[in-house]
Amino acid sequence: MPSISEVIKFEKATPAGIIRLIKSGDFLRAYNRSAWLFSQFITQYKVTRKFVKQLNEDIYFIGFPAGKMHETLGDRKTESTELGYDVMLRDTEQPDEAEFPKWLSTIAPEPASAADHNSLPMTGAEAEREVLRLLREFRMEKATMVDCVVFLSKLREMLAQK
Repeated sequence: MPSISEVIKFEKATPAGIIRLIKSGDFLRAYNRSAWLFSQFITQYKVTRKFVKQLNEDIYFIGFPAGKMHETLGDRKTESTELGYDVMLRDTEQPDEAEFPKWLSTIAPEPASAADHNSLPMTGAEAEREVLRLLREFRMEKATMVDCVVFLSKLREMLAQK
């Protein structure tokens, strides 16, 4: 399976009049401009907006089961690509490119996951509360000397970020 940076690079190279669908396991996904075109001319699915750290940008995508491709696309012309399929817009389907940035601005970002939250540095009272919570939960009687040293180092690091 290609990396997200490969997928976005592939999407950015999409010719005009094409919706690029990318295979992702048992699903097909349309990213960024292809997701917008898909929403405009085929059907509207829930659009996900996610910040990708390695790209340092938000990506937007929709997805649907690959088994529903023919049902979803109907009689549209498709061609296989190395990552999935290219779906051709009909001659009567002319996108207004000025609408794309407006569409992007209507999509709220996904709420941050616990992993995202935990990766952010805590400051001030938030860090102090977290240190107190961790101290209450730590079971010193079950920990080795090394566990205690590592734990204290972690607490010290959290407080140093204040």
